[in-house]
Amino acid sequence: MSIASAKTPTPILDLESPLPKIRQWDRLSWRQAALIVVLPLVAVILLVPAFLVLNDNNPVAAKIFKYIGTKADVFFKGAGPQSPLVFFLLYFLTFFLILSIHELGHVAAGLAVGFHFKRISIGPLTLAKFPQGLKFTVQRISNLDGIAAMGIPQLRKPSRRLAVYIAAGPLANILSGFCIWLFLTSQFSSGLQHAFRQFLWFFATISIFIAVVNLLPYRRRNGMFTDGARLLSFATSRVKMRRWLCILALNRQTESGVRLRNLKQTWIAHSCQLPDQSLDALQASWIAYLVCNDREDPKPAAQHLENCLECFGIASPGFRKLLLMEAAIFHAWFRDDEQKAKIWFLKSEDGPSAPLLNQLRLVICMYWSGRRYDELTTAWEKGLAHVENLPASSAKNHLKEGWLEWKNGIDKKRASREAVSKP
Repeated sequence: MSIASAKTPTPILDLESPLPKIRQWDRLSWRQAALIVVLPLVAVILLVPAFLVLNDNNPVAAKIFKYIGTKADVFFKGAGPQSPLVFFLLYFLTFFLILSIHELGHVAAGLAVGFHFKRISIGPLTLAKFPQGLKFTVQRISNLDGIAAMGIPQLRKPSRRLAVYIAAGPLANILSGFCIWLFLTSQFSSGLQHAFRQFLWFFATISIFIAVVNLLPYRRRNGMFTDGARLLSFATSRVKMRRWLCILALNRQTESGVRLRNLKQTWIAHSCQLPDQSLDALQASWIAYLVCNDREDPKPAAQHLENCLECFGIASPGFRKLLLMEAAIFHAWFRDDEQKAKIWFLKSEDGPSAPLLNQLRLVICMYWSGRRYDELTTAWEKGLAHVENLPASSAKNHLKEGWLEWKNGIDKKRASREAVSKP
């Protein structure tokens, strides 16, 4: 059944419509792997005749092809029998360095305009700032991509500072590529070895190419906006810009210790105004859902959770698991629907492990829907002990307050349930 023909306003949550397909290739099927191998071969078969025709009939094209062929021949002869391996390593090393320069450009500009460093990820490498200090981690599986996250201490007239922060990444790539080009065309590079010179030419070319691609205004397949799209929204889309600013403001509120139920409602409303299947829309709906959940307001919570599930395909593997778990929690706690809760619970069993408190919330809600009160109490006490062992902070205090309130809510709902069930 399609979403349009569903009888409920939350068809995915109510299992009347399927989850959207995942847009990221976390694991390749044999068909996808075959496409990756076959498509380049097909492209070569189609391009070779076109190349031969152009080379024979167009003097300009023949001259360009000859120049490219000469340069490539010199490079691979210089590498000897290791040339394929050299080219492979050269490509990934160059791409990694360019990504590093791009993200460090964002970080440097953010620090210059008064933002606070939070996290930078380049491929599998992540450097994040925690209250205990900086922490460096390596992921086993990741995309060859980068992201820089900065904290904004205040949101008074942030547009200019955000524009500087966004533009700094592509600008860093352009400047690095241009500087390398100036160096290679000057007399200072005359003593360079041929292999190193080829690497620098490759680096300069790819740097400028990456900068141009990032400045093109479009939304990527994974829901992220390019730097160009962000910059364009400053001038052409007040709704998109306001949504992003409201999300930043809400994140700042939570980081400063404001409890979810007390987040500013006008910011939540503005952030949820544009459901465009982007990561911004997903983040806005998730914040709105958590606020409604904390307020024990099931009707808007269901709609916001539905909006999150509509963006399921662009979520990260860890976040997809949280969404599946939350769907089970919602049916078990708010709707007391054990059957649907079990279906979502089974869907959530695959994938990466979730934080302990999220696992306990799910287990407690499943015990609630199954009337297993003794096991529920044991799991709740385990969660309270976990909260007590967290480092002292305002976030811990709010978490403990909410956990204790939840137990009172469980006791009240249990009393009401048992009163109704009495003859």
